[in-house]
Amino acid sequence: MEKFNVTFDSEKHLYTLDNKRVYSVSQILLEEGFINTQWFTEAGRSRGTAAHKAIELHCSGAHCFRDPVAEPYLDAFKQFQKDCEWVPHIIEEPMACPQYSGTADQFGHLNGHLAVLDFKSGAISVVTGLQLVAYEKLYNIYFPENKLPMKRIALQLTNEGKYKLTEFKDRAHRYIWDSIVAVFHFKKNNKIGGRNV
Repeated sequence: MEKFNVTFDSEKHLYTLDNKRVYSVSQILLEEGFINTQWFTEAGRSRGTAAHKAIELHCSGAHCFRDPVAEPYLDAFKQFQKDCEWVPHIIEEPMACPQYSGTADQFGHLNGHLAVLDFKSGAISVVTGLQLVAYEKLYNIYFPENKLPMKRIALQLTNEGKYKLTEFKDRAHRYIWDSIVAVFHFKKNNKIGGRNV
């Protein structure tokens, strides 16, 4: 992936590609009204961040991480990993193309099938399917030789150490995502509407 000059500033949630800003998947979905922030809380954000970090360290081989908030989510992930023979290949890797950017939680193999995973410690909505399509498209740009059918999976993790898988199979999500990106850039380029990002 070294041929792509991508940087990501996590504090500002700012992606650049060849030193030019590229808006993220979540920023585009937010701007176009697909994400409702009404239920977002600081506690939920902290919980999600802790769970993501614990899983990232676990998958990277750092098994000494201890965080009581993250522990049940990590336990749920470990059970999923065992049950579904999950083998991660790409973990939290920023990617970008000229139209958008993003960081999928993980790409890997699920019971032998190529898949992209998005972790959720809260509710799963249909918008998650659009996020996963966006990450799948980025993967195909980065690895054009690996254009195999990819499963798009949301992995819901609970504070009871349980997990639930939701697979998004709707092929229309690909066309919907492309349309959202096109509308976003049309409005941005023509200074239409208020910008939240």
